Amino acid sequence: MDARSLAKPEGRRARHEQRTSLFRFTLNRGLTNHSSFARSSLGAAELSDINLPARFSTEFKGAEWLDGASAPAVGARFRGTNEHPHIGNWTSESTFTVFEPQQHIEWQVEGGGGPAATWGFRLEVTTDGTVVTQYCTLGPGRSGLNAAIENRPDKEHKIIAYRLAEHAENMERNLEGIAGLV
Repeated sequence: MDARSLAKPEGRRARHEQRTSLFRFTLNRGLTNHSSFARSSLGAAELSDINLPARFSTEFKGAEWLDGASAPAVGARFRGTNEHPHIGNWTSESTFTVFEPQQHIEWQVEGGGGPAATWGFRLEVTTDGTVVTQYCTLGPGRSGLNAAIENRPDKEHKIIAYRLAEHAENMERNLEGIAGLV
């Protein structure tokens, strides 16, 4: 987890507004399973199945292609459905920004003022197998996290830590589930 530093604004309200509109945090989770991935044809095509994470995540429930798209490609869009016990149900629209088969896929979740989040997988083929890394960057656009912080600015650090931990747990589930498929 990497919290990027921000310039110091003036006054409590300015400081709060800057943090909640410009924060950016990145999570990286990697999995190396040499025995399974070494003999696998696992690649970006499998990882870019927009419904694959729904098999393992406690929050992401599934997705559907938009605008006539039926497969991943740079610019292809999809709508994802999510469910959270404290937040409720919601949908979000995402766009693939990177699609390099066997190497790297990435999509951005639309948010106010830029992407609310950027999600992706990187694959690194080694002599022993394939290293799969899932990553997520929250921000700089607005998301539900901003509203939670605005409602409880005194709990900002706890809110962010809790949300990052939830994402990290689901990323671990995704990678463990993917390892079980190969």
